[in-house]
Amino acid sequence: MNTTIIIFANSVKHGGYCIAGKDELFHQWVRLVSNVEGKELDHRFKGIQPLQKIEINFPKHVPLMTQPENHLMPEKLYSAGRLKISDLINYLDTPNSLWGRKNCVGHAQVINITHSLYLVKVCDLHLFRTSEGKRRARFNYAGICYNLPVTDPNFEQHLVKPEHREILCVSLGEKYDPAGGENYSHYKIVATIL
Repeated sequence: MNTTIIIFANSVKHGGYCIAGKDELFHQWVRLVSNVEGKELDHRFKGIQPLQKIEINFPKHVPLMTQPENHLMPEKLYSAGRLKISDLINYLDTPNSLWGRKNCVGHAQVINITHSLYLVKVCDLHLFRTSEGKRRARFNYAGICYNLPVTDPNFEQHLVKPEHREILCVSLGEKYDPAGGENYSHYKIVATIL
């Protein structure tokens, strides 16, 4: 069965790419991965752009506990046009918060979550680089101020020419466990600036 996916993120991940979007018919999130462990996609998929529509044979569902939207990338995909900007509003998510008020989430809080991706309209978006050169986005959503790392490969373009619409694809990242213990966290990441 063929399905059309509207891409809302193609972000950098471990030298590869994390691609995610929503199916055009039911607006359900789909993250395309290269294996059952959720591995990123390789350079062949670099050219897939946000708002692009791709048609695929609906891929095998390979959910992870903290990434329930994962599906295996099929061998073939076909371009199916682009989403009109005027239709973007129809795909927005409206959670009460982005997995709470903090910039990271404890592992116990994200076990068996229903979504690890959101497409949200924010306000007061400010993009900047830290003194260490790290890419960040500060914004308000639902009355909460967030300050998150950005993995959008087009960050520099947005920084120089801010023509974005204050719509972000926000994702939960992989576990962050520098101490090697059991109380690790998942950082929230801005995957795409639209």
